[in-house]
Amino acid sequence: MHTFANLRPNPSPPWADQCAAKIPILTVVRGGWKALLGVLREGALCPDAAFAKVSTLQAEHTAGIARANYFFAGRAYPAPVGPATFFMPSGREAGLSGKASPFDTGGVTLGWSLLPWNTFAPTQAKYISDHSEDITFFREYYSKHLAAFFDSAAQYWEGAPSRRIDTRDLSNEKKWRDWTFEVRIPERVSIEHIDLYITPSMNTLLLEEERHGAITMKKRPTVSDVPTDEAEERAFKVSTS
Repeated sequence: MHTFANLRPNPSPPWADQCAAKIPILTVVRGGWKALLGVLREGALCPDAAFAKVSTLQAEHTAGIARANYFFAGRAYPAPVGPATFFMPSGREAGLSGKASPFDTGGVTLGWSLLPWNTFAPTQAKYISDHSEDITFFREYYSKHLAAFFDSAAQYWEGAPSRRIDTRDLSNEKKWRDWTFEVRIPERVSIEHIDLYITPSMNTLLLEEERHGAITMKKRPTVSDVPTDEAEERAFKVSTS
């Protein structure tokens, strides 16, 4: 299995360590305009079940995972999407609690993942637990993962794994959620920790809300026609520069 314990003894090349040290994590605001206003008024991303998809709540129940804010390393899901994408640069996760896994846990619990979990564990929850590591070790785990299955940092974004993951050949697959790191943070994440990407139309609405005193934006957002793609492109450039 590609658990942290199994991968950790293997050396990582400099490019993998460099990418892991710089990789930002991204998340998408679910629940539309109402949810985004709630985040800005609260001053934080909160693991609120009211804005979670039913399938996410089902997946958490099956996996025994606590309600959390879900981030992906260098990726945002679903994409492209509005109204906003939050981008947490490297290092800002320090001091937060959470877990990291080298795949989308929802995919495993909901049945669309190609990873052969039942070959290695009696339940999906056990497979996820075995592959979950404290957020403190996220960047080291990510580096070992890159070194084990990819030939370059660019391949993580632009391609697919070169080598089998838990016996499964994913080299011709497009479902990047099977090999992209998920970071779960089950606590409030202050917007001071994160940067916000929004569409021009969403920015107009936010400015109007601010003008009427409905919200106060402590940080100005980055305005982009396609916020998710913009954030992912920046994540790629930061991590490979």
